[in-house]
Amino acid sequence: MTRTWPGPVAGSHRFETRLVGVLRPTTLLLGTLLLGALGACGSGAPDGTISYRRADVETFLRAEVTRTADGRTVGQATCPPELAAAIGESTRCTVALDGVVIAYDLRRLAGGRLEATPEHPIIDLDAIEQQLLDEVGAEAESATCGKAPVSQLPPGQKITCTIVTTSGDRSAAITVDEGGYEPNQLEIVAGDVVLLVNGGAEDHSFTADEPRFDTRLEPGEDTTLVLTEPGEVPFHDVEAPEHEGTLTVVRQR
Repeated sequence: MTRTWPGPVAGSHRFETRLVGVLRPTTLLLGTLLLGALGACGSGAPDGTISYRRADVETFLRAEVTRTADGRTVGQATCPPELAAAIGESTRCTVALDGVVIAYDLRRLAGGRLEATPEHPIIDLDAIEQQLLDEVGAEAESATCGKAPVSQLPPGQKITCTIVTTSGDRSAAITVDEGGYEPNQLEIVAGDVVLLVNGGAEDHSFTADEPRFDTRLEPGEDTTLVLTEPGEVPFHDVEAPEHEGTLTVVRQR
């Protein structure tokens, strides 16, 4: 993750935020859970597989997530109807954490134990927002990295955060690479500063379908864009026309 705040822009104190890399918080919210020997929760078969009762595993998984969730709200756990598995085989269960569905891979270990590991890293967005506020300092009024307090993202997934300063200035970022735009839909307030980043290995562009802007960037380059007229602004990449996006400019949120 790379962040730059270069200071005043065009006479006003605006911060440009660049979040173009893999987001790596210092700690994950949850780690590997060992569900212990579930002798009372399952039954063995002659071939060595064990059938676990679904309700028992769901109850135990929810209790373990609650124990390690640092005060967050833990909702229902859901597993498939059949949980028979030989040693080393796995199945997928989910748990609602602060209203976000988090997936776990449950793998049977020797001795009848089950190991539950998050399918992807669980990202504490609240902690990241606080880190951004701390780094920007007194000029920061708020930071937003999403609507939910947590998220589960595969490695390499990009997150865009918005910082509002005490002067009311805002900044957001759109990254383009060989996979397209991230995000490809963004709502901004008229006058917001939008950081445009080429995070790919080839040339790319941010080109409005109507003649409002046409920005060509080489790999690693970035620039800023300010739109003051409300409305929807479709744009595309002239180097890869199948990559499209839309900026929605509003007068106020």
